[in-house]
Amino acid sequence: MTMVRLSRPLLIPILVVAVALVACSESRPPVPESSATAAPVVVAPSMTATIARPTESPATATPAPSATPIPPTASPSPSPSLTPSTTPTPGRTSEVIVYRARPGDTYSGIAAQADIDLGEMLALNELSDKNIIGIGQPIKLPVGARPPEQWPVPTPKPLPTFTTNIAIPDSPEIKLGRDDHQWIALTFDTGYNPEVQRQILAVLREYNVKATFLVVGSGVEQAPEVVKDVVADGHELGNHSFTHRDFLGLAPNQVLAELRDTEAAVKAVNPNVTTKPWFRAPFGNTNETIRKIVHDEGYYIVNWTVDSIDWVEGITAEEVYWTIHRAIRPGAIIVEHGSSQASVEALKRLLPELIDQGYEFKTLSEILAP
Repeated sequence: MTMVRLSRPLLIPILVVAVALVACSESRPPVPESSATAAPVVVAPSMTATIARPTESPATATPAPSATPIPPTASPSPSPSLTPSTTPTPGRTSEVIVYRARPGDTYSGIAAQADIDLGEMLALNELSDKNIIGIGQPIKLPVGARPPEQWPVPTPKPLPTFTTNIAIPDSPEIKLGRDDHQWIALTFDTGYNPEVQRQILAVLREYNVKATFLVVGSGVEQAPEVVKDVVADGHELGNHSFTHRDFLGLAPNQVLAELRDTEAAVKAVNPNVTTKPWFRAPFGNTNETIRKIVHDEGYYIVNWTVDSIDWVEGITAEEVYWTIHRAIRPGAIIVEHGSSQASVEALKRLLPELIDQGYEFKTLSEILAP
């Protein structure tokens, strides 16, 4: 058989047609089967052809361009906050606090010491500057005030010193003892609470401090141990009335009975002790008539240099401590109360500090001796 050799130009169209037919046959949907006999398919004779395919050089992958690193974007600095800082100014309050008025305080004086506006303080307390200020009165101090424990120590008011070389009938009300030594006198108005008084006595005992306890006679009758405990520890007694009523509202005979009934109550407990010669009027209130009755009965009237205000409801040990500490001076007579738990705690801090500062604690008889 003679082989027909197809020329290259003719071969290429034939291949294209063949490829197209194959693609069409693959894409044609299948013919559903039929019971009829299919017509015979005429197959064209195959033709063998040698086709030289061009050799493809392997594609060289174009390297992806390396990404240039993008420097991190700096976070924008936060804008300054317009909200006021809650950090308290050093030496200033960060909240409203309560100050309790001391003897001699004025509204303007309190505002000046706290370094605050007087009007702001009065408005906060709903007060006018004409209001009378009472000892122990709670006064709110606004945020930003200088706290009371940092207030300047006041200059002590001039007070006459006193010694018992002055005869009782001629003596004034005593507010300051001898100031030629580093001596101070602790005094306690007592008789109301024997349990708290025992705690006070324990603190005094720990530091070997002697004091003067001015007793209420009705309390002694109910709790004789008030006197027994004081005498057993070597302290001194004084008279603080029988009922603790304001003497300004009593008749002269009632004033005399208050003195005598208290002395009798003490002697009923221990005949060898006396409340004389020291008397302190309830609330410190006297007048000329009262003073004469008291003097004629053999008593000096003893008030105080420093009021601890430990009798104020809700007072804290810290307040009692700095009230005494900032007003201490040689010859000072300090008044506290045998029923004050705040005084118990304040004394635990106060006594060692004052002893370290060179102060000596004396009874009234010692600090007022000639």
